[in-house]
Amino acid sequence: MSERTDSPESTDDPNTFMVNPTPPQSPPPEPARGEAYRSFVGTGMSELEPEKGLPKLQGEILFVNGYHSDSFAGNYHALLDITPDEPGFFTMRGDNASERDRSAGSDIFTSGEREAIEEMDLRERHLGQGDATGKTNDYVLGMFWGYWNSIKNDNKGSEEYARYFNAWRHDHYINGSHGLASNAAHRIDHGVALGYRWARTHWDIRPEEEVTSKKEQAPYVQSYSPPYRPVTLVAHSQGAAVGAGVALGLLRYAGELGWEQAALNMIYLGVHQPKGLCGEEYEQFIWAKRDYYGVDANFWEADPFSVWYGEDRQVYKFMNGIAELFSLARNKLKHRRGMIEHLQAITDWEAFKKRALQFTFSNDRGDLVCRDGDMPKMRCACNPRVDATLYSAEYFPDHSDVPAPYLSLQEKELIDLEEGGCLVVPAYAVIQRIHVTEDPDQPDGKKKEFWEDYRSVARDWGNALARYKRLKRQYRQDSGRAFEEGPLSRRYPGWDDHGYGKVARAHRRMLYHYGRLQHGDLFAHRSPVGLIHDPDLLGASGSFDDKFGSSSIWERIKKAGEDMFYRVEYDEDPDGGEPLDEEKREKDKRYVEDSESKKLLIDTSIAETFYIKNVIKAYVEGDESAEDQLYKEPDEA
Repeated sequence: MSERTDSPESTDDPNTFMVNPTPPQSPPPEPARGEAYRSFVGTGMSELEPEKGLPKLQGEILFVNGYHSDSFAGNYHALLDITPDEPGFFTMRGDNASERDRSAGSDIFTSGEREAIEEMDLRERHLGQGDATGKTNDYVLGMFWGYWNSIKNDNKGSEEYARYFNAWRHDHYINGSHGLASNAAHRIDHGVALGYRWARTHWDIRPEEEVTSKKEQAPYVQSYSPPYRPVTLVAHSQGAAVGAGVALGLLRYAGELGWEQAALNMIYLGVHQPKGLCGEEYEQFIWAKRDYYGVDANFWEADPFSVWYGEDRQVYKFMNGIAELFSLARNKLKHRRGMIEHLQAITDWEAFKKRALQFTFSNDRGDLVCRDGDMPKMRCACNPRVDATLYSAEYFPDHSDVPAPYLSLQEKELIDLEEGGCLVVPAYAVIQRIHVTEDPDQPDGKKKEFWEDYRSVARDWGNALARYKRLKRQYRQDSGRAFEEGPLSRRYPGWDDHGYGKVARAHRRMLYHYGRLQHGDLFAHRSPVGLIHDPDLLGASGSFDDKFGSSSIWERIKKAGEDMFYRVEYDEDPDGGEPLDEEKREKDKRYVEDSESKKLLIDTSIAETFYIKNVIKAYVEGDESAEDQLYKEPDEA
C-alpha cells in the first residue's frame, strides 16, 4: 500500500516520481553513510526548507498484525500441507505478506491511505480497488486498521496507542501474517525488509550530516533527526517476529544516513514462537499431547457411518486437525530457532531487549498458536517473573506429581478434581471470558456477555480426563490389551467388549472439553488486542493485584513501561485545550536534550551486522546469492 519506489523504467508507472537520479541497476553493496537517500526513488526526500523556531517532536507508530485466519489461501495451504514461506507454483498469497516481493508496498498501509479511504463514499469504499492485489478499499482497511480496532475497544485500539506515543494520525500498519507453520527466523528476516522499506519511504529523517550542518542557523532542522522522530512498534502473535525485524530494518536505514542512535519503543503482545521447540523438549511435548493427554486421535472421518454422528462430526474434524499438529511425520511445531535464538544470532540481543516490553497471558498456549509465551529476560507487563512454559492448564494424578517450582516460584493454582487427581492453572491467566457484540440499544452501543470462566472450563476438562484415564486403565486390566479409538463403538452402540464403549465415550467427552479449553486459550491469545481497555478482564484472576494493577491490559503496559518508554507528556491546559505549539516545542527540546532521555536511545549499530545487510540485499535489492546465505531450518536447507 505504500507508494512505490521502483523507477519508471522498471514499472511503467507514470505516477512514480524521482527526487534524485535513478539508481544504478546493481546498487553498491554498502551505501555511503549520509548518502543513502540519494539512491531512493519516491521517498519524498527533497531539499529542506526549514521553518523558523524550535524543532518539533513527531512520533510514528507501526502496528504489525498476526495471522489472518479467514484467508482462503490459509485453508488451501493447510489442505495441501504447504508452508508458503518459500513461494512455489502451488502457493497462494491470500492475506499473507508477499513471499514473491518481500518488501512489497502492498504489505504497508499508511495513515494517509487510511484517511483517504475513510473519506471515500460508500460506493468507492466497497467497490474501489484498494491495492495491487485487487482487494477493495474497505477490505484493505479492515485487514490492516481493522485488526487492531473493533467494537470491543470502541474502535480506538490504535488511536490510544498513537496519542500516548506522540503519534496521533501518524499510525502505519505492516502485514505480519504468514503461513501457519512459518518459522520465526524467516518472519524476522521478512520484517527487516518491510521495516527498511517503510523507513526510506515514510520515516521523515534526513542524513545526520545535513541536519548537523544546518541546525545552528536553523534549529528546526533537528525535527528530521531520529530523537525528534521516535518510532513505536506494536506487534501481535505471528507479527511479533515480523515486528522485531521491522525494528532492525528501520535502525539499519537510520545507520545508513549516519545516525548513531535512534528513539525506539517496542511492545510485543501474545508472542508467537518466542523460543525454539526442538530436541528432547519437543519430543517430550509431543509425547505429552499424544500419549499423556490423548489428543492424537483419528475420528474416522472417512467412516461411511460418520453421517450418523450429527453435530459431533464437526468436533471430530476439528480434533483430527489438532491431532495433525502432533504428527512426528510432519513435525509442524518443530523449530530450532524461535525469536530469541535468531535475534541472538543476528543482532545485539541485550541492547535490543532493553527497548522492548511484552504482554502474553500465561494461558495463551493453544495448540494452534504453539509455541506461545514470554521471551526470556525481556520486561513483561503480564507476569513480571516471565513465563516461558509450554502448557496452560495441566493435569496431575496426585499432588506429589506437581513440580515444586509450580507452587513456590510460579504461584500456580492447585485445584482438586472430583474424578481424582488435580489440576494446575497458571498465575497471570485470563480467567474471565467476555463476548462483545454491537447493540444499538445500549448507551455505549455494545452488549457485553460473560461466558463460563476459564477456571471452570479447565476443571471440566480435568475431570473428563481423569475419568477417561481411570476407565482406560480398567479396560486394560479387564481385557489384557490397550485401548485404541476405533469405529465399532459408534457403529454398534449395543456392542461392548470389557467396557470398550464406555472408554470410547469417555475419550470423546474428554476431547470435547479439550476443545473448549483450546477455545479459552485462543481467547487469551486475542485479548491483548481487542480487549486491551476492558476493565472487567483481569479482576477474576487474582494474580493482577500487583504493582501494575488489574484495571486493564493497557494500564499495565503503561505502568510497566513508564520508565523505559521514549515519549513526551505535555502539561494539560488549565482550560482543557491543547497546549500552545510553542510550549510543546520547548518541552520537546528539553526532553530530547535531557541526559535521562538520551539513555533511552538505541544504537543503530546493532543493525549493522553482516546478516542484516544480507537480508536487505536479498529481499530489497533482489540479490539471490545473498538470499542463499540466510538462515533456513535444517529440514528446509
